Amino acid sequence: MRVIWAGVLATGLLASPGASSAAPPELASPGARIVIDVGHGGVDSGTTYGTILEKDINLAVGLKLYSLLQSRHVAASINRTTDYALSDDNPGKNGGRHRRDLAQRVEIANKLKPAFMLSLHVNWTANAARSGPLVIYRKNQEQGKRLAMKLQQELNRLYGTNTEPVASKSYYVLTHGRIPSVIVEMGFLSNKKDRQLLVTPQFQQKLADAIAKACTDALKEDFASYAGNKSKTIPQK
Repeated sequence: MRVIWAGVLATGLLASPGASSAAPPELASPGARIVIDVGHGGVDSGTTYGTILEKDINLAVGLKLYSLLQSRHVAASINRTTDYALSDDNPGKNGGRHRRDLAQRVEIANKLKPAFMLSLHVNWTANAARSGPLVIYRKNQEQGKRLAMKLQQELNRLYGTNTEPVASKSYYVLTHGRIPSVIVEMGFLSNKKDRQLLVTPQFQQKLADAIAKACTDALKEDFASYAGNKSKTIPQK
């Protein structure tokens, strides 16, 4: 399981001392608050346009996001840092390669028990006019919905769009995980303008910035709520 993790969370949330990303450990830290699920990889290119591969865009943004969170002292894990298929770590015979890939992503997140997992992807549609970001969350999962709203707000601001996040029960990583999870579709590879942006390192950095802000805001909100609830249980003297 090639997973790496990042530093100590500034607010003291489930952090581990001595964290380092220099050498990936066999298992990521159980103190990780965010799991970055970098979509596709290896034999699975995801959606494509000519020589442009979704898996490469996902990885570029994922690494930038991981670095940002680390610099902000947010404990995070990323499930791939190179171009390989997570199904390689799950050689079981239950289901085909694609199902084993998805199952491995969910297993990593379930073992780490973070506050949430976000899956990075790039969209595609036959309607080349459709553009912009879209965040998908698990239907009837309130914490995932709150995170999705924050992510969509930041990405809308970046793209100049006004899209609402979408609830779904159709995606494996949303329905099989035991933690709140969202899918972040960072734009449409099928749209010329989005495509030109998505392959640009500068815009990839802006995507990472927007996603990082939404994630840290969500963590702060959840921690404040947790602390508030805990304070109510303390006996008054």
